[in-house]
Amino acid sequence: MTRIDRWSALQCITGLMLALVFLQSARAQDYVTAPPANTGATASEPETGNGNVPRLIKFSGVVTDPDGKPATGTVAVTFNLYKEQEGSALWTETQSLQLDAQGHYTVLLGAVSTKGLPLDLFASGNALWLGVQPELAGQSELPRVLLVAVPYALKAADADTLGGKPASAYALLQSSATSSSGLAANGNLSTGQRNALQTENFRGDHDDHGWSVRGHGRRDFLPIWTSRDTLEDSILFQTLDNIGAGTKTPGARLDAVSTGIAVRGTSSSPTGTGVVGINDAITGYANGIYGQSASTSGSGVVGNVIATSGYASGVYGTSASPSGSGVSGNASATTGYASGVYGHSASNAGSGLSGSETSATGYTSGVYGQASSVNGSGVYGQSTNYIGVGGMGPILGVWGDSASTTGSGVAGYADATSGNTNGVYGQSASTGGNGVSGNAIATTGGANGVYGSTFTTGFGAGVSGAAWATTGTAFGVFGQTSSTNGQGVFGHASATSGSPAGVVGFVESPNAVAGQFVAHSGSGLILQGLSGSTTKQVFTVDADGNLDISGNLTVSGSKSARVKLQDGRDVALYAVESPENWFEDFGTAQLQGGAVQVSLDPGFLQTVDTTASYHVFLTPKGDCHGLYVASTTSAGFVVRELGSGSSSIAFDYRIVAHRRGFETVRLQEVKLPKGPTDMQAKIAGIKSAAHAIAPPRVAAPAMSHPPAEIH
Repeated sequence: MTRIDRWSALQCITGLMLALVFLQSARAQDYVTAPPANTGATASEPETGNGNVPRLIKFSGVVTDPDGKPATGTVAVTFNLYKEQEGSALWTETQSLQLDAQGHYTVLLGAVSTKGLPLDLFASGNALWLGVQPELAGQSELPRVLLVAVPYALKAADADTLGGKPASAYALLQSSATSSSGLAANGNLSTGQRNALQTENFRGDHDDHGWSVRGHGRRDFLPIWTSRDTLEDSILFQTLDNIGAGTKTPGARLDAVSTGIAVRGTSSSPTGTGVVGINDAITGYANGIYGQSASTSGSGVVGNVIATSGYASGVYGTSASPSGSGVSGNASATTGYASGVYGHSASNAGSGLSGSETSATGYTSGVYGQASSVNGSGVYGQSTNYIGVGGMGPILGVWGDSASTTGSGVAGYADATSGNTNGVYGQSASTGGNGVSGNAIATTGGANGVYGSTFTTGFGAGVSGAAWATTGTAFGVFGQTSSTNGQGVFGHASATSGSPAGVVGFVESPNAVAGQFVAHSGSGLILQGLSGSTTKQVFTVDADGNLDISGNLTVSGSKSARVKLQDGRDVALYAVESPENWFEDFGTAQLQGGAVQVSLDPGFLQTVDTTASYHVFLTPKGDCHGLYVASTTSAGFVVRELGSGSSSIAFDYRIVAHRRGFETVRLQEVKLPKGPTDMQAKIAGIKSAAHAIAPPRVAAPAMSHPPAEIH
């Protein structure tokens, strides 16, 4: 210490005392060095008492609105100091603060007064509590914060004396002569030398003991050794408690500004992580890593793992908050192909983006992304080998939500024009889970629970789902809609040629069902067939099993009624078939004096063509000479007794007439629709191809918490 004077030693001691930290919302506290005693303070500077300790407290915090979102702009904030956690304020001050985009601010308490904070607040050494009251509508005072260590350094205002004696009472060892720098022989600085240390530049010289420091620098820049004995400015700039790299106005504890990559993390370990961000707060809108890009083609956060093996992650984030996000990305650009979070991995078992949320409660997200761009993606993943974006959960592997009336909860696009690609692929091993689950909560519009699209010419699928569980009620694809005009599952084959199918289902088990339709309310239609551009109804099956078909019903077997006998057996009664299309009716009439006029039923007359010939069959119900049909008209017929008899017996009759509109149809040739015959080979190909492309189970690695030392 031969060349460090007593005044400088006193400043170091004071600086160390002020290096203690807040344990609550306030971060590490800095102080502003007061001018030397002989220079004096300006009228606008807070008084520092008898010593050099400034009577100010530096405090940082965040202002949010009543909904919990960060406030911005200029906000008036009142600060109160309390003796107890509950009770009236001992001191109060209001300052107008400029908030950044995240609501952050930094303030010097006591700066409103020229005297700073009253010394008697800390003279007793008792604990004090700080209350913060933003002047926002509906905003009350925030929970009070206990102040520790730093504020009570104000009590050290008498540090100008050591053990009650002034610093001049302690003399350093004298050298034999004055050094080449012009310092006094006893090591004390002159008044001019002391003032020179407060100026913009500093230069050291060689002294009698061989110590040499040469160079120059500017205030607030951290120095760097450019040679063995030379100091120069580094790119690091410190103001208050913030450090900037490439900027003299840092807005955070560490603020890096660059035209290229501002912050980059690289890990060559197969189980390491390029960049790790940890936020231990369990409440609020905390983010382990937060990235923002204003570029129309940039990314908020980019992670790149160059390891080609192992379970490496481009970006890894973890959050213990019940409402936080492991990784949160926000692309604020409103145009272009911006991505909230973009991840890329070249590993054959890695993930472009991997997020793990360990909290067992709350609406947490392993990976959460948000994009304001009309062409952007909340979360975008790309893989050169297997999975672009992979999700794994005990209930939902991947969950998507869209509030747009024409949007999609989850949209997948397979742009490859060949191969076994899938627009969306989902897998679930849960006995009650879903391979893919889509929920469109909009009650109007054209929203889709799940929407998938593929352009492949091979065996691709707009949406493909596989449930590998061998028990339970798992679904390969499950769709649900709450809209009064929505569809749980909708398939559309837009090709105008060939034999495409909107929806196809096939099964392997002999007891399985290829297609199943349930009317849960027990009323209305279970199945409805619509045809043509006007969606004309061609067939329906209602909840009672009634089948209605607008066209012809053609079967290669028989048509029969299933009738239950008294002994409980079900038997078939077959329908009468004919080469022509006949309708028939039955009735009973009675002769009066050997003759009677029989009129046909008006309703029956509307279904048949009686202007053409029709047949009448008579069965007498008593003794007579016999009956015959004397004449027929379109409205009825005349029956008489043979041999000009005059009996008045009753008789039954059966009339058979051509169905109206089918008078000339006889043994019409049956031509099967092309669909059923052409689809047989196609379905067989789908069946075999489905087995071929069934991917193996993806055993996603269990990602442990990063080592404690990187916190």
